[in-house]
Amino acid sequence: MRFSIPRVLLVSLVSAVGAPALAQEQVPELSTPPATQARPLTFGFFWENDSRLFKPNHPTDRFYTNGVAVTFAGQPEIAREINDVIPFGDRYDRFALGGIVGQLMFTPSDLERETLIRDEQPYAGYFFGGVYWQRADRTTVDHFQIDVGIVGPSSLAGETQKWFHSINDSGEPEGWDNQLHDEVTGQGYFRKKWRLRVDPDGVGLNADVIPSVGVALGTVYRWAEAGATARVGYNLPDDFGPGRLADVRAATGDPLRTQRGLGVFGFVRVAGRAVEHNMFLEGNNFRESPGEPIENLVGELQGGIGVQYHWKNVSIDLGYAQTVITPEFHEQETTHAFAGVSFAVTVLF
Repeated sequence: MRFSIPRVLLVSLVSAVGAPALAQEQVPELSTPPATQARPLTFGFFWENDSRLFKPNHPTDRFYTNGVAVTFAGQPEIAREINDVIPFGDRYDRFALGGIVGQLMFTPSDLERETLIRDEQPYAGYFFGGVYWQRADRTTVDHFQIDVGIVGPSSLAGETQKWFHSINDSGEPEGWDNQLHDEVTGQGYFRKKWRLRVDPDGVGLNADVIPSVGVALGTVYRWAEAGATARVGYNLPDDFGPGRLADVRAATGDPLRTQRGLGVFGFVRVAGRAVEHNMFLEGNNFRESPGEPIENLVGELQGGIGVQYHWKNVSIDLGYAQTVITPEFHEQETTHAFAGVSFAVTVLF
């Protein structure tokens, strides 16, 4: 299977990283937070699924059918020191370092069939772990992430789905013997977001718009994307939009700026992606395996709600969202949808 890195992805990455330098004079300089400022430590959980449990309005069990991940992030001094060796970092004064561990699973539409299903999403499981580093100011955040993982039986995705189906009495999936082969993977991501907030220092009703760009380079995905999120709510948190399993929330927020008490918001996100490689659809990179030709242009629409409660040195965040994705491979005749819940606890030390 070909393993080219298209020039458009590299150009997108260089342009996105370089953008802060071009806009530096337009952003007011911010003072560095004092060393005695409280440092947050955040633990998060994401669960995405396309079944009736999460999405009763349109239950399915196919394509991207389940994803689970746990995350942790903080603002240690080493996160600030990393900025000294990364270009275009003079404008930033907030830094975070974090990690993620997760499992994804993909299946065809017919889970009762034991034989290989052609012209369909192949069975695929993915277990991965990664580290990410973020830098930000009041209006911009950069997110760098590196994941390593394994695709295939060793991901234990088949066993996980069979166990889950056994406890909710939904029938055992029969086709995991046809999944992609074991293959160690390496994956990198870069995302950049800008926050345009109405009345950023006000208390009460707030709104913001958060444009974003990103690229993925690796053996699992290779794509370039652009999108935007719009939020409206009461006491919006000091971050760059709600997180999801594929795009964890920024952990660079200033805890001294977070409004005490309750915050509630609704949001809508739209995004488009130019895809050059998707291992979960095209199959193994270095061995013969089931696979399908991919669509090179994919769109996403997401909507959801978020709730945050901040009391003294603890903040709790809850979220729910539904995502609709346009067809990702040639024989896919309909869009696909899944829903997700998120939970995070931040403690200030």
